[in-house]
Amino acid sequence: MPVGLHRECNRHAVRYLFEMSFLWCGGWTKNCVRIILGKRMSFHEYQRGSRMKLTITIHLDNRPLTLPVAHHHILYSIFKDLAGDKLDIHDEGYHYGKRNYKLFTFGPIVGNKRHYDEISKKISFYSEITIEFRAWNPEVVRAVKENIESKGIRFGENIYTDISCETMEGKISADSIVIDMLSPICVYKTYESIIGGKKKRTKYFVPDTEEFKSAIVDNFRRKYSAATGQEPIADICFETVKFNRKTDKEVTFYMKTNKETGETVNNVIEAYNGIYRLKGMPEYLTFLYDTGLGAKNSAGFGMFRVL
Repeated sequence: MPVGLHRECNRHAVRYLFEMSFLWCGGWTKNCVRIILGKRMSFHEYQRGSRMKLTITIHLDNRPLTLPVAHHHILYSIFKDLAGDKLDIHDEGYHYGKRNYKLFTFGPIVGNKRHYDEISKKISFYSEITIEFRAWNPEVVRAVKENIESKGIRFGENIYTDISCETMEGKISADSIVIDMLSPICVYKTYESIIGGKKKRTKYFVPDTEEFKSAIVDNFRRKYSAATGQEPIADICFETVKFNRKTDKEVTFYMKTNKETGETVNNVIEAYNGIYRLKGMPEYLTFLYDTGLGAKNSAGFGMFRVL
């Protein structure tokens, strides 16, 4: 067989095995690709620039939904359960050093009819609510959608089944976009302090500082490398467009359970809304659209829309 034809046959054979492995695994798994191609391949190499978002509308059917004002931990648990094994498969591959990235994010609960109780510090939603969910892996989005449609969504003792789910696919094609935060950006670093006893402390950064901008770039590089197994070949650029330190600041709590002691603590989180400009390769901007900007994305921080 001529050398050129032999290489062409091999190329088609590898492509066939790759596509069959994708179907057989029920979605993208890096281990399958390593077996066949002998190297790590990113999902973007298979479906470059794709993005999928899920808009969930829950009709409350005269059963008001009452939640603590700081309910990020509740939504995180709900989406983690809805993603099921599609998320667990990828937990293994989304590590960068000691850091673990879930690579999904969600927006705030949006509802026109709501009431805030200052005494109990709880908010009640009436009629219907909308939540947006995104993930780097489209299979995770599909799993969330399918589980919602078959099981509904449980908030405590209430299970809501009158739900409509709408998915939208696309990609960012520009290398410069102006964004508006749907959920605030959180950027921080932890350090050990000897004041008041040796303990870890957290310092939150403000968007109009160089520390914040540098941390945004570093966070992107780590997440992208964890997801794809490859370092990005270029950096992104973050700029403020419309930002106010006082009015755009949000201080909230995130309830977390200590795995060692079982103790539940409310961690204070500082995050910021505002309008910003992102510059970079379209693939990288699409990645950030899917996964969120900054830290704590899977806790509901860093989701944005493109203006």
